[in-house]
Amino acid sequence: MLELSGPFRPPLRFDGAEQELTFHAALALLSFGTGFDPLLLPRHRRGALETAQFGVLGLHLAGGGLDAEAMAGFGEFQVTTVFGVDGREDREVSPGVVASEPGPLMEYVRRVVGAVRGAGEAARAAGHRSLGGLVAALLEGNARAGRPTAAHFVGALVRAVPAFADEPSAALPAGGGASLPLHSRACHLAAELWARFAAEREDCRFPDAADVLPRSGAEEVTALRSMGCIEVSGGGAGAAVAAALEAQEDLGGEDGTAAPATALRAAAVAALGAAAADCGVPAWRIARWALDPRAEGVPGRKSGRQAGAVEWEATFGPIVRHTTAL
Repeated sequence: MLELSGPFRPPLRFDGAEQELTFHAALALLSFGTGFDPLLLPRHRRGALETAQFGVLGLHLAGGGLDAEAMAGFGEFQVTTVFGVDGREDREVSPGVVASEPGPLMEYVRRVVGAVRGAGEAARAAGHRSLGGLVAALLEGNARAGRPTAAHFVGALVRAVPAFADEPSAALPAGGGASLPLHSRACHLAAELWARFAAEREDCRFPDAADVLPRSGAEEVTALRSMGCIEVSGGGAGAAVAAALEAQEDLGGEDGTAAPATALRAAAVAALGAAAADCGVPAWRIARWALDPRAEGVPGRKSGRQAGAVEWEATFGPIVRHTTAL
């Protein structure tokens, strides 16, 4: 997947920094939905993250598709025609009569529409012609205020664009057991801005870039669990969740807000944080490596998809198992 090989640098020409910031912000905004992969892959041969890349590329190439006004007016039609995902299915209600009704992917379509439309409305309300313009203003404002950190950027972003405030809070060991917001999409954008623009923009040289929380979606949880970095315990409830994971079943909310999913995500963040502390590589880079050992920015790169326990220990040292009690 393109997202995993360092900063995503598509073979595109941008008219300026604002347009490129818009492109990256839109990708981060839509970096969710892997719980829908079992439905998306058989129908469209693309998972949720690849669908987002495909759709954002289409909107960019269409010219003006990522302007704030266009995003504010985004709807189900664009998800079907640009992203290639139809949330409706035809059903014969009587002989010779077919009705179009919401299908199993309609919830995914609605989430995409809500995120894009919400971001467009936020940028427009703030007086910007694009989401990238709003992101640039947040970066510049933090720098002027003497707060050029990823933490302040993430906080400002989720306040300015509620569509980025997508994640629940979880008790993380790194926070002394305190409940910390995961904010996966906003953290994803902060890491991407640092990786892509730190050499060019002073306001993207986050001194705390190594502390940005990593993605902890279904793919990361699955990869870390397969390597033995996290495990599920807790008797009957834990056994039921472990069985659901083995069967690749939904854990009660594709956005990770259900209690079992949130607990697993917290364990994934803890496992990645422990590895980062041991080897000095940012946790968000290790998360990318866990899905694709060819990812840039980590030592001892390997070839082939999906890391294994042997590769993990060869790269980051002994596995420290993080147990999630359910």
